[in-house]
Amino acid sequence: MAYTVLVQREVDLPRKFVFDALNDFCGIKKLLPDMIDSVECSGSGIGMLRNITLQGGGKVVERLEISRDSDLFGYSIIENDALPLTDYFAFVDLKTISETKTEVTYQSNFKATGDNNEEMTGMITQLYNSIIDGIVATG
Repeated sequence: MAYTVLVQREVDLPRKFVFDALNDFCGIKKLLPDMIDSVECSGSGIGMLRNITLQGGGKVVERLEISRDSDLFGYSIIENDALPLTDYFAFVDLKTISETKTEVTYQSNFKATGDNNEEMTGMITQLYNSIIDGIVATG
C-alpha cells in the first residue's frame, strides 16, 4: 500500500527510548509543546484515547491502535475539528541500526477534505519531523 506521507530518519537514540517516547500516548505535549495546549487521556493500552486541544483552538481525538514489542506503534484520528482530513491512520516502524541509532519510519494514510491534498501532505510531513525532533530533544 502506498502511503500519503512517509518520513524516514535516522536518530542517535536507542530504539527502546524512541518507542517509549511514542508509546507514552498521553505525553505528546512534551514532544510538541508549541503546538498542543492540553491533552486528556482515557483508558489504557490498545484502544485508549487522547483528546488533544491545539494551541489557538481545535480538537483532535486519537485512538491507540497498535503498540508492539518496541518496534511498531500506530494510531488513528477518530474525531477532529482542527485538520481538513478524514480516515487518518498513522504508524511508526522502528529498526535498530546500532545500540545507539534507530531508523524511524513514520507514515500515514488519510483523505484530505476539499482541494488541499498537497497542503495537508506538507503539514503532516512537518508534524512527523517535529515529533521526531521532540523525541531527540528529550533524549
